[in-house]
Amino acid sequence: MIAAPLVWAGKRATLPFMQDAFSFDDTMVRLGVFAGLFVLFALIELLLPRRRLIASKGRRWLTNLGISATASLLLRLMAAIAVPLTAVAAAFYAQNNGLGLLNTVDWPDWIKILIALVVLDLAIWAQHLASHKIPVLWRLHQVHHADRDIDVTTAIRFHPVEIGLSMLWKMAVVIPLGASPLAVFLFEVILNGCAMFNHANIGLPR
Repeated sequence: MIAAPLVWAGKRATLPFMQDAFSFDDTMVRLGVFAGLFVLFALIELLLPRRRLIASKGRRWLTNLGISATASLLLRLMAAIAVPLTAVAAAFYAQNNGLGLLNTVDWPDWIKILIALVVLDLAIWAQHLASHKIPVLWRLHQVHHADRDIDVTTAIRFHPVEIGLSMLWKMAVVIPLGASPLAVFLFEVILNGCAMFNHANIGLPR
């Protein structure tokens, strides 16, 4: 097995065999990974830009980061007055209540994690396709495509409502699937990292 399953302990998840020595706050870890990758790609953009930007970078970054911060604040507000709108929280809920396919089968953890990663990736692909095909979703998704330039900040430029709907969609997939908190955490990290890399204005060697 790759890793022991995570268990809920208040607001944190802890690895069972290291409960006294190590605590795992998925929000802080994801934020740390995001910040690290963001800075890395931003620096590479400065050194190896693929194309010349046409709009003010400072103004664009302020706008894009502001949109992202607004979405994050709204999700936290909803979590404070209702329920946590995070896929990891949904995974903990499913795990603690024995819900979902993968919580009912006795398979090795690495197989269940791999299945969860593939299914969640397909779910995000379906969501992205729907955002281009369904008019009301496209109106929200246009905020992402309205960026005058494309760089690492474009990866986080999404309408707050679209962010909320995306999180609800992931939760709707995570619970019946029974994806583990660890699998969902890994997926979120990989998804964010790939999104920033794909949008980064980096000139790769040919």
